[in-house]
Amino acid sequence: MNLYQSSRSALLLMFLLSNVQCKKKKLNQPLPEEPKVETHNRKVFLPVKFESKNLTVILGYQDQTALLTSLENSGKKKVEISYKNEMPFKIRYYDQEKPIGFLDFQANNRKIINVNSWKEELKVNISTGNYTYSYDSQNRIAEVHYYGPDHVLSEQNTFSYDAEGNLSDINTEFNQNSGMGFSYHYDVKHGIFKDVAFFWILFRELGYDFFYPTKNNPVSAEAKGLKSEHITYSYRYNEQNYPSEVTITRNNINEVYKISYRELSQ
Repeated sequence: MNLYQSSRSALLLMFLLSNVQCKKKKLNQPLPEEPKVETHNRKVFLPVKFESKNLTVILGYQDQTALLTSLENSGKKKVEISYKNEMPFKIRYYDQEKPIGFLDFQANNRKIINVNSWKEELKVNISTGNYTYSYDSQNRIAEVHYYGPDHVLSEQNTFSYDAEGNLSDINTEFNQNSGMGFSYHYDVKHGIFKDVAFFWILFRELGYDFFYPTKNNPVSAEAKGLKSEHITYSYRYNEQNYPSEVTITRNNINEVYKISYRELSQ
């Protein structure tokens, strides 16, 4: 079960900002001159490859930025992401190199407020609905409302966060039913996607339920409501305290992904 996806065909996300490099200014001193020294809060790494026994996912980025532009897996499914004014603008989906659908993003005051969803059949675009975002006082996603092509509200998600800013709960109201959703707990290491720009908006659209946009990494996810499910995550970490491997356990079945990164030049 995809932890974050809604039941629609549209495969969601708060701005994730890259840490910027700090520079220590050269002091004006008589000879001998002090050398200019540069320091960093920390190195920034972007995930570029997930590889398991059954699946490989390759991620591409706009040159010298944290803007995710493509995902392609070993099953020949592909996602392309484009930007306008440095904001997400369109996501297009391909299966076996054939375009099958796309999303259009609409922004206001540097926030995504609406997403229109379309599927493509024989070069004809068919609306599958839209959804809207609202934000809390800290500019985090607070609610998402889903509408069908008839513009009737079909689902509402409400988001809660822990003290570190990680997503702690998603509560869902669907067809008059409430009390459904997920709860999450986290480690204290660098989240895999914490430095990928706009990943709070993008992650729901990508189709991989082990992609999280949070500061830290989930160690458990608990479904509540009509369908009970418990998922655990365990990690190996690299020298930079990012996960180099994740083991996902659900229904007593393990899947292990090795994770590769690329350092973002600053």
